[in-house]
Amino acid sequence: MALGDGYVGVVALDTPEPVSLAVLGGSADGQGIVGGQTNLAVSAGVGGGSLIGGNGNDSFLAAPGGDPWQVILGSGRDTVVTSGHDTVTTSVGEPGLGHAAIFLGAGGSLVVSGGLDTVVGGAGADTVFSTSDALVYGGSGALTLVEQTAATMVGGAGSATVFGASADGDVVYGGTGSTEFVGATGRASVIGGSGALTVFAGSGGGMVAAGPAPSKIYAGAGMLIEAGQGDSTITGAAGVCVSLAGDGMAEVALGAGPETIDASAASGSNALFAGAGADLVLAGTGQDTIFAGSGAATLVGGSHTVFDIRCSRVAGQHRDRQLQCRQQPIAARRLRRQR
Repeated sequence: MALGDGYVGVVALDTPEPVSLAVLGGSADGQGIVGGQTNLAVSAGVGGGSLIGGNGNDSFLAAPGGDPWQVILGSGRDTVVTSGHDTVTTSVGEPGLGHAAIFLGAGGSLVVSGGLDTVVGGAGADTVFSTSDALVYGGSGALTLVEQTAATMVGGAGSATVFGASADGDVVYGGTGSTEFVGATGRASVIGGSGALTVFAGSGGGMVAAGPAPSKIYAGAGMLIEAGQGDSTITGAAGVCVSLAGDGMAEVALGAGPETIDASAASGSNALFAGAGADLVLAGTGQDTIFAGSGAATLVGGSHTVFDIRCSRVAGQHRDRQLQCRQQPIAARRLRRQR
């Protein structure tokens, strides 16, 4: 079936058994296509319009440089290829049941993913809202992913910004472009790629593994942080565990509560600020400086470690902290107490 210029076509077929129907779009705007149990194969013209698919297995191919389309899909196994500023919504009426494969073009599209969908970003600035377990790949353009439930994002050459879900299970893999993750209350895993990484972790815990590029990590309580390949700035709440390995330079500043900073496998020059509480800090082989707060702590120096150990005052009297310093052979060391 072909839709001519100035013609609005409506196809509504509900049959006992699914049938297939091919539709060729025209050049005019305002085209409309509606499918029930039909397996629709729509090749759009340069004109814009709307497609409402049913429970069949539908496909939609946008024309390069065409006007925008609004594509609304049901619970079938659908395929969509966009071109311009298109809007795609999946699993309408039956959340979590559809399986759509969506390939975004150069125009910058909006996707509302309600099913177990796979979304591949394009060259434009794309936005994806995921209300189910979507798998999203970044393209060469900027990608923004907003998660209502847990999803997986694999970064591409373009920048990616991910807003995490309140449910556990977010997984983010950075690409060659920069990645920014803003966590919520769900447990998340963030693995940096070769691009710069910025993480604002939420309260759900989880882990962050930085890549070789510079990283800035604001860790929530109880998180596990792995860094050291590239230069890193790590700020953490209570109960954070930081592991450094590699020749990157790191600045680590943790909050009150028991924390662990393990830089024993690191060779870079690191500044390690342990907060108040029973902390364990292990220095590496580089020019490390350890700043210890109040509370019991165990500090283990490396070959070039500088300690800065501070005490606290209570009611005008000195109260030395309980401190255990175990040292490996040290070439340059100074121990300073300020009262």
